Amino acid sequence: MLTFPSAALKAKMYISKAEAWKPLEPNMQSCLTCPGEISVPDAKGTIQPICQAAYNNDFNEVRLLLERNSKYLNIQDSRGGDTPLICACKKGNNQIVSYLLKRNANVNLRNKVSKTKQNENLIKMLLRAGADVNATDSSGCTALHYACEMRNQEVIPLLLEAHADTSVKNQDGETPLDIARRLQFHNIESMLRRNL
Repeated sequence: MLTFPSAALKAKMYISKAEAWKPLEPNMQSCLTCPGEISVPDAKGTIQPICQAAYNNDFNEVRLLLERNSKYLNIQDSRGGDTPLICACKKGNNQIVSYLLKRNANVNLRNKVSKTKQNENLIKMLLRAGADVNATDSSGCTALHYACEMRNQEVIPLLLEAHADTSVKNQDGETPLDIARRLQFHNIESMLRRNL
């Protein structure tokens, strides 16, 4: 029979940046945000348990937490506003992303800064689920800006096919084409020009 730590035991522990369990300092207090679960406080905010599980690529823990409480699906941590879906995207975990999308995770919730791994399958899943291809982050960048910056020639055509707007300017006044020019990515420049 599987047993889980009690809330009192969980309150005595937190996950460090090295993702190892360590005891809390005496002056730290746990923050309860969902019934029966402990959030992990630190100087930057609170990490939700399901977000930590998604960061750790722990599919079984993500599934278990959602089975216990479906409200975790779109919960945002106070640290950066990440949702479980955003966490899984940041780590490029297609299995967790696919699972969360099947449960109807909100693909258009935004965090404070959103720059995720851009693998082709991940982008396809998010676009099929209705992600806003022209959503901007806090610096005004779209996925197309980042794909150009990262020279991601597999993702750029997917974004363009989904009607990514090549004229969106970020806070620096740059369009995706401007970024490709600045970085001298001539193939990407050509792709973007064909789409004008």
